[in-house]
Parts: sequence; C-alpha cells; structure tokens
Amino acid sequence: MELRVDWDICQGHGKCYLVAPDLFVPEDEWGRALPTCSTIDPDDAALLKLAQLAVQNCPERAIRLETESSSHAITGG
Repeated sequence: MELRVDWDICQGHGKCYLVAPDLFVPEDEWGRALPTCSTIDPDDAALLKLAQLAVQNCPERAIRLETESSSHAITGG
C-alpha cells in the first residue's frame, strides 16, 4: 500500500506526525508532513494501523493510503 500526502490540501495541522511519529515528519515551516516511508506492507499490522490512524486524524483528508493494484484509496472521514 502507498502512503501519500497531498500538499495541495494539507494545512499543516501536524496531527499525522503527532499520532504516527514513526511514519511522518514535519517537512516545512508551515507544518506540512512527509511520510518517512511511502510503502506500507499490508501484513505489518502495527504499521498499517498507524497509517490508518493518521488517515483518520487528518482534518483536511490530505493523507491517503492507496492499494498498489488499483486506484482504491482509504481516506479519513
């Protein structure tokens, strides 16, 4: 699965790196985040749970967890 941040939507709230500091770091002075790894192994339950937590906690829905084989995405909401 691919972990992506849409910087056109991200407002720099920082919730992603607060709830999943192993997966995100602040990247710029506006607080926008960058994933520390872009590929999540679906068999790694702990990492997948962190990624889903970040997706669910993004107030702007700027984080997506996409399957590699399709355009299906898990988004917060």
